[in-house]
Amino acid sequence: MKSTRLPGKVLTPIMGRPMLWYQLTRLKACEAEVVLSVPPADEPIRDLAASLGVRVVDQIEGEMIASHARVMRETDADIIVLAGADDPLLEPWLMDGLVGVLAGNPWVHFDHAYVESKGWPLGMNGWAWTRKGMEEADAEVTSLEERLHVRPWFARRPSRYPPQYIVHEPDLYDVRLTVDHEGDVRLMERILGELWPSAFTLADIMGVLDEHPDWL
Repeated sequence: MKSTRLPGKVLTPIMGRPMLWYQLTRLKACEAEVVLSVPPADEPIRDLAASLGVRVVDQIEGEMIASHARVMRETDADIIVLAGADDPLLEPWLMDGLVGVLAGNPWVHFDHAYVESKGWPLGMNGWAWTRKGMEEADAEVTSLEERLHVRPWFARRPSRYPPQYIVHEPDLYDVRLTVDHEGDVRLMERILGELWPSAFTLADIMGVLDEHPDWL
């Protein structure tokens, strides 16, 4: 199950389409269902989701752990992956791989472990949790900081929630492929202009950036 955070910038147009449209279209290639966690009043994003056949679950404002727990309850999901909505280049196979790590461990329902990727560029990583772990966090979390995010609750309790990793080598985390600024939007336009609509991978993206080092 994929849950996506939704800052307002996700509707920024790129080549005539909202930025979020590219992410949702790519992630629909995942084996798991894609679900958007959306504020109740955010009609433009709801309309976009409906046009792509993507399910929407009402987001609880400022409560990311509670919102993820709600998605899992309403969709009856056993595993959930966090996919940032300002990361349009996420790889479907990596998202499925995160689910597979948890689903393939017979002890996961006892230790409530989580898994994350490491070494992908900033804007291409993902994190996955079990339903039991997320429900525990939702029931116990009190810190405002931990409620506003998801990962800190688990990362600060490694003995209770032992993490696992999918590691990319070499480490490419210093390559910035997320969208926070206008320059990031221009970079997405250039990359997608080269690679869309193919089912491109990180290797394809790095190949384009190697050909155009000035883009970074």
